[in-house]
Amino acid sequence: DRGDVPLFVEADLAFHEVLFEAADNAFLEALVQPLASVIRELREETSSALETREHAIDFHGRILRRVADRDTEGARDDMREHLVLTEEHMERFRVGSGRSSAAS
Repeated sequence: DRGDVPLFVEADLAFHEVLFEAADNAFLEALVQPLASVIRELREETSSALETREHAIDFHGRILRRVADRDTEGARDDMREHLVLTEEHMERFRVGSGRSSAAS
């Protein structure tokens, strides 16, 4: 609500970090760690759009509820959908992409 993009990015990355730790999957951690700085840069860029932040908050809540309910399939499905929509937002809202929210 406050539009504090840096704070949002930190919370967003922390949410995903907790999920990675909970997954206790060495392969996943090995895959994500080298990309951490790139992921941060992308989140900083795309999170300036309110739509991106609203999407993430909605999906993080959905995923968290699925995890709390031990609904692994539902959490996996919601995470996949979250990642697909995040990719779409990267294409729409990245500054260097030549497109912006105004062009959508």
